[in-house]
Amino acid sequence: MAPAVSDSRDHVPTRMLAQFTEALARAGSIAHLTRLLTDMSRTLLEVPAAGVLLYDRAGRPAVDGSPEDKRFAPLFALQAKSGPTLECYHAGQSVVLTRESAIKDGWPDLAAAMGSCGVNAIEAVPLRTYNSAARGETVGALTLFCEAQTTVARRRLQYVVQGLANFGLTAVTLRQDASLSTELAGKLRDRVRQNTAIEQAKGLLAGRLRINIAQATALLTAVARDQDLPLHQVAHDVLTGKTDLSD
Repeated sequence: MAPAVSDSRDHVPTRMLAQFTEALARAGSIAHLTRLLTDMSRTLLEVPAAGVLLYDRAGRPAVDGSPEDKRFAPLFALQAKSGPTLECYHAGQSVVLTRESAIKDGWPDLAAAMGSCGVNAIEAVPLRTYNSAARGETVGALTLFCEAQTTVARRRLQYVVQGLANFGLTAVTLRQDASLSTELAGKLRDRVRQNTAIEQAKGLLAGRLRINIAQATALLTAVARDQDLPLHQVAHDVLTGKTDLSD
């Protein structure tokens, strides 16, 4: 059994924190972020394993950042169904479960898995994003598998790690939202241009062929169907003179 983290370790490893902060800020995806979070937790908090579980808006597990050490994989897998991780997500606050309390609370499978891994306690801390809500939206939990008793010093450092994790999650989701907004804006601009071309082509044909708008629409639609082309492409060809429908 690993010794408890000493209370004498009261300083915060600023250089290591700075390195992790920079890495979190550059994380380009949720998958990359979860790997960084588990690495950061194991390194800074000196726990044998850590995992990240993120949920979608329907409350279903969406991202599974399993511990790299496969010994802990079965124990982590149980967290998606019951246990401190799921409780932490629903309550939005930290949950600590010891092996003894797992037995008392009716989680024999969880207690057995903890025993086989040499885990004395599981600590789950909520992960939040701060896109809009002042208090943040709980989107998952960071799960720490502890062999030793948590000390005051490690608890303080754990708060720092949790804050960095929330920072990283918020940064990644904001970038993704921005990318999505840019993509949607581009699609909307394209759709506006296409619809404008179609309406202009209808007007051009109606004036040139002395027909009404409904007849011009039917003509454009028929040509698009016969040539297996998008309607906006036929409209563009009519406007540029590439296609002459006056005959």
